Order: sequence, then C-alpha cells, then structure tokens
Amino acid sequence: MHVLTNGAPRAPTARRAAPAATPAPTEWLIRPGDNLWRVAADTLAARQGRPASDAAVAAYLDLLVERNAGALVVPGHPELVYPGQRFALPPIPPALT
Repeated sequence: MHVLTNGAPRAPTARRAAPAATPAPTEWLIRPGDNLWRVAADTLAARQGRPASDAAVAAYLDLLVERNAGALVVPGHPELVYPGQRFALPPIPPALT
C-alpha cells in the first residue's frame, strides 16, 4: 500500500504498458497526386522520423521500381501510376538510414 505524505493511504496505481510498436507498412495504395518519388520519400521519412536526402530517395526509388516492375502500367515507365494501384514497399537497406 502506498502512503501519501499526509499519512493517508492511497491505492497503488496501475502501470500502463508501453504501446506496441506499429509495424511498418508493406504496401502503398496510390492516391490522386501520388508518384513513386513521393512514395519513396514519404516511406523513408516515416521510417526514419526525418526527411531523407535526395540521394537516399533516389536509391530507394530504384528498389521500389525494381520490386514492382510487374505492377507498372507501362513497363519501364515508373512515372506513370494511377490511383488505386498498390505497390509493395521494399525493406530499407541500412545504407539508406
């Protein structure tokens, strides 16, 4: 039992469990105005907690395009994406963090 400084008993307080870590998303649903550069930049920023450099975004974009080559509407043209498309997000290599 806990005791307050005035001597009155106080019920023990329950400890709150730390919130569980939210797993990183594994795919991205394209919305109007999205492009794969934005997907790469936003994914890196969310996972790192800060904006990524252009070099890191470009490197991650290459991984993103490689992983989703079969999902591109026009093969070899990653700049052409449409709302409703889903793209798998590759893991971020340690070199980009």
